[in-house]
Amino acid sequence: MTPNNNYSILPFYKSLNEQSPKNFYAYGRAFNLATPNDMLPTFQINREHRSNLITSVILVDYITGQQVNITGNAISYGGLEIKYLNDYDIDVIICRGWYLGLNNPNGQYYLIISDGIETWYSDIFNWCNASKMVCLEWFDGDSFYFEDDQIMFYDGNFSNRLYLCADIRRPEYEFTDEAETLDGYFYPIKQIAEKIFRFVFGAPEYLCDCLRLVRLSDNVYIHDREFSRTYRSDEILITPSWGTVADIANIEVEFHCQAIAKKINSTASPLPPPVIPDPPTPGEKGDFNNDFNNDFFVEN
Repeated sequence: MTPNNNYSILPFYKSLNEQSPKNFYAYGRAFNLATPNDMLPTFQINREHRSNLITSVILVDYITGQQVNITGNAISYGGLEIKYLNDYDIDVIICRGWYLGLNNPNGQYYLIISDGIETWYSDIFNWCNASKMVCLEWFDGDSFYFEDDQIMFYDGNFSNRLYLCADIRRPEYEFTDEAETLDGYFYPIKQIAEKIFRFVFGAPEYLCDCLRLVRLSDNVYIHDREFSRTYRSDEILITPSWGTVADIANIEVEFHCQAIAKKINSTASPLPPPVIPDPPTPGEKGDFNNDFNNDFFVEN
């Protein structure tokens, strides 16, 4: 048996029967994979090396079944291309998720891509207004090679971008001490104060698969588009847990960014607090010529 495994935000299958709403525990519900209108989700498809180009890219309305041929727009504007990886002797079909230049309405869609030899069917994505969503973006300096002979290709111009209906919570603060106790006194060796951000969202199994790569990636950014903030994550932990909705996991994200305060060694001798001078007496003018004598009593 070949286990169901996925490394791409938008997974592709050999038939429509493999789409996630067809799983018995999904009860026909399609997950709303949020995607900014007029853009395709970022994705990659591995295939055996051959000279065939992409012959058709069909956009299908999931509700009505209406089909639109977007081959020209996807290749010319959308960032769809084929890369040959000589070291592995395979091709990678890449979509960088750029603007298509179409005028289709918001709604649920899927793609049918063919090179004349093979045909791939995507899962469902939802064109919507993503201007106030959280965008989780990750990429790496090197391509990933997986045990099942799959490749996630990076060339400096591709990143995974996942748009989420989520709110970044108020941060939490954690303190870590490395110290020694001598004669009953506490002597800190190193103290670290961290600022930790968290948010939650729901995701189906194929996204849980894909999100494993976030922690393995060297570059992880969280864009809070509503407030125009971008966090570069130094460390991220993504924990899925299955709840009462059978096909949707609750994803908890915890990330650290460049907000760490560190102190190494601490003085053994306590110092008194600095003295705050008394307020000036009315009529005093201060040391107006900085010679530190009693001219501050002189009326100007």
